[in-house]
Amino acid sequence: MIGQKFGLKSDGFYNTPEELQARPYHTYNNNNVTLGDIKYLDLDGDGQVDDLQRDRAPIGFPNRPLYQFSFRLGGSYKGFDVRMLLNGTARGSFEITRIGIPFYKRGGNAFQWQYDTRWTAERYEAGEKITTPRATFDAEVTHHNYKRSDFWLISNDFLRLKNVEIGYTFPATSRLIQTTALSSLRVFASGNNLYTFYSKLQEIGIDPETREPSSGYSYVYPITSTYIFGINIQF
Repeated sequence: MIGQKFGLKSDGFYNTPEELQARPYHTYNNNNVTLGDIKYLDLDGDGQVDDLQRDRAPIGFPNRPLYQFSFRLGGSYKGFDVRMLLNGTARGSFEITRIGIPFYKRGGNAFQWQYDTRWTAERYEAGEKITTPRATFDAEVTHHNYKRSDFWLISNDFLRLKNVEIGYTFPATSRLIQTTALSSLRVFASGNNLYTFYSKLQEIGIDPETREPSSGYSYVYPITSTYIFGINIQF
């Protein structure tokens, strides 16, 4: 499959000293693993995890989704007209490895979702939901928790109300048309990126239509909505 990613397979976190003691040997970073770190699977069963070939496997889907779709709807009634466009994708993945590293290269801040869902011993003991590893400062992509793996892949599938336009065309018999030099008059309002019905990426502030930069640096921007009001006049 074109664009298929390869990486390690994750299996939760190391939550207890017993789990940590029973871990396979990690050939990178001098086996430096501690509580709150991501647990990777030893796929070839040789008692060690490496991030080169033996424990790498296909993960997720390509960044460009396998399926893209759109729906156009429209209608008119007594001078009013409406047109709308819905679009979306299915079976795609977005890698947030660098986005997921708090204070990457000592720049920027941690996201709120990272802070709220990070691993701590207290949160684990309390049974709270944990979806990100322990907090680290100035970590690089070589750090254990930020190896390329399925852990940092998020579906970029979405369904969005992309555009809506509503207009009204004054009838030729209206006083406004008959008392002016106009042959037709239409007023309208339109909006873009109005509402996203489903998107896991947007839940953490990333526009699902964003594509991973080829350079590997994940600079992302929030989605913006635009609104336009206008008049079409013909003489």
